[in-house]
Amino acid sequence: MDFSFRHRIELHEPQSLPVSESELVLEDSGESRVVLVSRGRDTDISQTQHLALLGSGYESEVGAHRAGEGWRSILQRVFAANRVGADFGDRSPGGGLTPAGREAIEEKGRDLGHEIQALYDKHGLIVFQSDPTPVFIGLIGTGFAPVSADRFTRTLDAPASRTPTTSQERTAYDLFAASYRRGIGAEARLLLLMTAVEVLMDQRPRGTGAVEHVDEMVRLTREAELPQDDKESMVGSLRHLTNESLRQAGRRLAKTLGDRTYLSLDPEKFFDVCYELRSRVVHGAIPFPTNEEVGRFAASLEVFVANLLAGPELLDQLNSE
Repeated sequence: MDFSFRHRIELHEPQSLPVSESELVLEDSGESRVVLVSRGRDTDISQTQHLALLGSGYESEVGAHRAGEGWRSILQRVFAANRVGADFGDRSPGGGLTPAGREAIEEKGRDLGHEIQALYDKHGLIVFQSDPTPVFIGLIGTGFAPVSADRFTRTLDAPASRTPTTSQERTAYDLFAASYRRGIGAEARLLLLMTAVEVLMDQRPRGTGAVEHVDEMVRLTREAELPQDDKESMVGSLRHLTNESLRQAGRRLAKTLGDRTYLSLDPEKFFDVCYELRSRVVHGAIPFPTNEEVGRFAASLEVFVANLLAGPELLDQLNSE
């Protein structure tokens, strides 16, 4: 008995992948095989947003699940490097196929002389026994922005694309991908992208002297003649000061992008400007940022976040070729 995996993927309109076949072979080791396919099977991948990642030939359910997670990680990094937004199903509403519905479909297959297993076309990763032949039940519907075929292939072949994504990177990618949704406003796009950056930040503890100073302020606050609610609120705020600020963490993260520039600004300065712009939008600062200003920075912030998600190692490998 062997096992397979399937991961349904939805590209955000108007994007598509530069693959002029209905199936792209990603791995064929003789034992296991992994392909990216259009869910319609009779449609070129370049002509649809409805895709599925399929893997077969695994000895165990655990092995198939691990492989599915691994290839999902690879595709997210490749998509980020090519600025492709896709929904991998982590936050999609659930659904299912009732036992009665499954049995009716499988019975119909037997009537036609085929032994099949009916599976719900879940948005996300599923693992199943490879035999009997699976039939996926669900609905699909459609639209495109081209991606460079050469860059897509080079990214897929680059060794750094195999670096597993972290849970923070997965969440950040979901926010990045959501920024591509049709009809989203410039402000919402900016906020989604800046939230993705914040997810990737690692706020580090301040030095010993700073922490001791905060501890002293906490002690004085607890001893102050203030209402208990006020004291607890102020102590909570002070405790946050033992770690560096989000702006400091963001600047350090931006440094990993090296000498790249965004709107002619180095990564640290670009992050600073975007962070300030985000604050003006969130807090309704007067004068409120113009739509043109927000849109211009959101467009470059998309590249900034894509580069962070792809990772400096993958970007360097692409640039060195």
